[in-house]
Formats: sequence, C-alpha cells, structure tokens
Amino acid sequence: MTNKHFDTLIREMEFRILLLKVKKALCKDEVKALAFLCTDLLGRNPTSVESASALFSRLVDQDHLSPERPHLLTELLLTIQRNRLVHDLSLSEYTTMNLISKYRKLLYNLSEEITGEDLKDMKFLLNPTLPRRRLKDNTVSTTLEVFLEMERTGHLSETNLNELEAIIQSVCPVLKEKIAQFKALPGKIGTFYTSSKADPGYIRVTFREFTASRLKQKRAGTEMNQCADRKW
Repeated sequence: MTNKHFDTLIREMEFRILLLKVKKALCKDEVKALAFLCTDLLGRNPTSVESASALFSRLVDQDHLSPERPHLLTELLLTIQRNRLVHDLSLSEYTTMNLISKYRKLLYNLSEEITGEDLKDMKFLLNPTLPRRRLKDNTVSTTLEVFLEMERTGHLSETNLNELEAIIQSVCPVLKEKIAQFKALPGKIGTFYTSSKADPGYIRVTFREFTASRLKQKRAGTEMNQCADRKW
C-alpha cells in the first residue's frame, strides 16, 4: 500500500467519523428534513430514506459528498438551523449556499412556519385534490409530506405555485410573502448546481457571516405575528 493510498483511506475514515457524529446529533424529524432538501439531488422519493446513514450513503455514492467536498453537508445543516453543530464540527470554512435548490428551501422554510393546527387546515383544504386515504392515514402526516404528495400528484412544482399560494393565503396569509419573494428571484428560479471534483463551485461564507444574516432575518420575522408559535 502506497503512502498516497494510505492517506486517502485515512481521509475517508475521518469523513465517515464526521458523518457518524452528525447522524448521532440529528433527531428523526431533522433527518426527514435533510432527505426532503435532497429530493432534487437524489432524484427519488425522500420518504424512502429511513436514516441519516442511508441518506449520507446515497449522497456519497452519487458523488454529492466526499472528504474533499463536504459543502453540501454544511449547507444542509445550516438550512435546518444546526449552526452550532456546524461550528462544533469545524465545517464553517466550507459553507456553500448554492447546492440545494431555492425552491426546495422555500418549501422547507414554509413548513417550519406552519403549526400543527395549520397542517390540519391544509389537509382539509386539500381533501378534494389529494387522495383522502393518504391524507387520513400516516402516509401524509407532516407538512413536508403534504408538499411531496402535492408534487407527486402534479399540484405543486417550481413553476406551479398557484395552489400552494391559495392554501397559504387561507391558512396563514403572512407566509405568502415568502412565495412572492421566491417568484421575484431573477433568472431561472429554483435551479441547483451540482459540483464536480474538477470544479467544486462553492461560495465561501463564514459561519459568522451566515449567523449574522440569519439573526437579521429572525429580527425581521418577529414583526410577523399573525401566526402563533412559529419556529425559526
């Protein structure tokens, strides 16, 4: 075994240990959130992902994650607001903001603002649209799963937000502004960039800069008090 090959094995092992630490730090709902955010990257139904290990394995197998390119992992954790974990794992130097589609982030951020009571109202409004059996049983039990079901049945996509807007308008009107901001983005909205080994294509953003930005957003969010018990 050459020294170069040995060093590669060491880096791979260290990266696997890092992923294991992340896995142990995540709760079940956070794993589901990460899987949802990776829907476009994995090209398959994220509900089939049963654990953080399974998700990370798929991302590694499809060359979205590696010891040389942990940028997606950092962005995922920052998106679900595990900033402290990013800092503790010394991932802040590899922050990227362009690997997950803006569309997918929009849906995730909306889900974080929607309460359990809001979810019940959403499912009630969707009764004529989506299969009732799936709405009533545990197949669709979270807001993210509702969004996935809407996508599966052709009622929601990056370029078709009309029905989602109508539902949000009825359930929690203040959140409609998030959709309006997304639709106002320049260029082809909601696309994502998949980096390659030859061209990582990531934006270097420090942990402090990202945190300051999130704090600014959070302060602005305190003014939106039309919906109770929201989570930033």
